[in-house]
Amino acid sequence: MSTRRSPLSLLAALLVVPAAAHAQIAESVPVQPEPPSLAVVLEGGADRPEFAAQRADTRLQNAAEVVRQLGTDVARSDTTAFGVTRSADVEGIGTYPRPAYVARYVLHVRLARGADVLAVSAALSRAGAASVYVTNPRAPR
Repeated sequence: MSTRRSPLSLLAALLVVPAAAHAQIAESVPVQPEPPSLAVVLEGGADRPEFAAQRADTRLQNAAEVVRQLGTDVARSDTTAFGVTRSADVEGIGTYPRPAYVARYVLHVRLARGADVLAVSAALSRAGAASVYVTNPRAPR
């Protein structure tokens, strides 16, 4: 005879947790006073610095257009230009020809709702973002 339990019986056992335990868990999770923001890294690479800057600027314009099209769901708060730098020579697994120069911008975007993080990140990635980071506001102390 097997003593193996079905997944449904384990789920039923979890539902029997006292209400006080649920209240403790809810109290320990801090409520964010405002929705998160996104830091969007936009890069453009080329063999000459002016072309790298031009490609990064084009990606910035594409991302700004996406933010504009999303309307009231997002607001562009700040843009930081990191300029043009030489690409790092990285040797190792999967080496491939890299552009000699890389230009970078970081675009900061405020969201209207925290639930929009995935949709807005995906839209910005399709617009050419190299990476998108979620930055949560700090809780008041």
